[in-house]
Amino acid sequence: MSDTHIIVIDGERPQMLDVHFSESDEGGVFARGDTLMILVPFSAPVVVDESSPPILGLLLGANERWASYSSGSGSSTLVFSYTIVVGDSSMPLEFHYRQFCHQTRDCISTKGLVVRLSATLELDADLITGFSEQGIQIATSPETGVTIDTSMAPVTTVVSTTTPTPAGTYGVGEIIDIILSFTDQVFLPGAMPTLLLNTGNFASYYSGQDTDTLTFRFISKESDLTSKFDWALDPATSSALVCSVTCSIENANGIGVDIRFRDSENDSSLVEPLQNMIAFDPSTPQILSIRTDKTKSPYCHPSCTYTVGEEINIHVTFDRPVVVQGNAVSLVMNVGDDVENNRAVHIPSMSTEYELAFLYIVGHGHSSNGASLQYICSETLCSLQLGEATEIKGAASIPTLDADLALPPNSEHGLSGDEFNPILIVTSGQPSIFDVSSMPSDGDFSPGDTIEISVQFSRTVVVSGEPFLALDVGTSQSGIASFKDGSGTPILIFEYVVGLDHMTPGLQYVDAHSLYLGFDGVNSGSIKQASTNPSIDANLDLTFHGTVGALGANSEIVIDSREPFILLISAMPGEYSTGNKVLIQVQFSRPVVIDGKPSLALKAGLKDRIAEYDSQPNYHTIQFSYTVQL
Repeated sequence: MSDTHIIVIDGERPQMLDVHFSESDEGGVFARGDTLMILVPFSAPVVVDESSPPILGLLLGANERWASYSSGSGSSTLVFSYTIVVGDSSMPLEFHYRQFCHQTRDCISTKGLVVRLSATLELDADLITGFSEQGIQIATSPETGVTIDTSMAPVTTVVSTTTPTPAGTYGVGEIIDIILSFTDQVFLPGAMPTLLLNTGNFASYYSGQDTDTLTFRFISKESDLTSKFDWALDPATSSALVCSVTCSIENANGIGVDIRFRDSENDSSLVEPLQNMIAFDPSTPQILSIRTDKTKSPYCHPSCTYTVGEEINIHVTFDRPVVVQGNAVSLVMNVGDDVENNRAVHIPSMSTEYELAFLYIVGHGHSSNGASLQYICSETLCSLQLGEATEIKGAASIPTLDADLALPPNSEHGLSGDEFNPILIVTSGQPSIFDVSSMPSDGDFSPGDTIEISVQFSRTVVVSGEPFLALDVGTSQSGIASFKDGSGTPILIFEYVVGLDHMTPGLQYVDAHSLYLGFDGVNSGSIKQASTNPSIDANLDLTFHGTVGALGANSEIVIDSREPFILLISAMPGEYSTGNKVLIQVQFSRPVVIDGKPSLALKAGLKDRIAEYDSQPNYHTIQFSYTVQL
């Protein structure tokens, strides 16, 4: 390969060769607004990230300046540009360069800022050799340098006013920054200026001197009311900037800035009003409404009520955005005198600026006494309750104005607002069993048969674990009916499979305590009254034998595990000739199931014959068919 190709391996980091002005700029004289092009050649082609390119630090006399990247990525020379500003002054040999830096002006960590052109872009250029924080002279002679003189620059003026605050209506305590842009850097050697506003108040100087923007900050007060917030002109000065006797606004040449916002002589505006439509309304936030997503209880056995553990979300809506400071806000509910638990408590994670979310959890002993759930609004108590160190104020940068926490009058239909869907709270009593029955309700059953047994409670219940019902099946070991379905309803379904040795003329549970929550503590669960957080255990006592609602009183289930035996074999009497078909029926003592095709051995005189299986007319009977032969 060496005979046909010349391959050079060069792993050296690119070195800066020198820094110089463009040939067209060398020897020139420049003033404010002129742009200089500064070239930085390297020993090899280099690449910069053009989405975040480097800047080049400069020194013009004592002034620190920055040149912006212009072009050259992918070549051996990077080109930077610098636009001259008021205050710049330099003789040909007084213009210095310093270092390559990130746009954040971080000049220490320069990895990846300038890299050698290659497939992998991994080799950093040497940005240390040939650079100095103290500055290095660019021109080597007056002929290759530049002269900068901004002493005859035009007067500095105000260009525009802007604000980063989005359009909207704000209340008391909102911070509004107003940014004034100037044609040049400005300095404030004396007292700080203020900015006159159309609310009659002033915005105070906040930051920006030594730059071309000054920021003024205003915090809205209760006296501020306007549909369009803006600066205002002082007729005496045609400016919104207000300076005391000791106040001065100058450019870098020490010349006073023309602070006029309007040219009164020509009756024309020099500065446009703020574009953002900002309004101030110092009104006190008030509660508009209180609502809940909850409606009439679905647990309607016997009445549609909620019980212990039920969670009810309540939403309090304000007419203006608010902020809660602290964590002890509550709403007193009409459920009794338990002052610790009869409240809906504030849930910050579910709240918004306009809507505060509260959660009421039904507790033991609570009752709405037949009325729909409602917050309390009486002559002595009709407001949101605040705990220690808790406040609700109008939302603002600096929340200042207390919200009005008075509650709206109660609805005659409670929080649901619906006469036909009241939210009723009842926590007395517990679910109890009043009826046990089977499906089917009567019949004879053999080993392998399945019987469903329903246990009906007085209230809706929920099941966890594997409860079961112990049945009296005529053996020393009880039959087991396992829980199958019904959680979340008042009726639980259990399934019983008849065992080989089970025998009883009337199926019944063992006794009134035959409903268990688990097998000897294994998989033990619960049966509780339904709610968001089920808390009230159901009474598991069954109806006593022989009383209304007992399994034996509702059903007539016979369990017979004896083997079926033949009761009768019969055929239609008559004379049969060769080829005639004889139907023979075999009747059993119990229902039978056919598996395969049984046959029946016959004796026809001295001949042995076989009757083949034909059909099963009913569960107790099998029919065979025999065709008469010679």
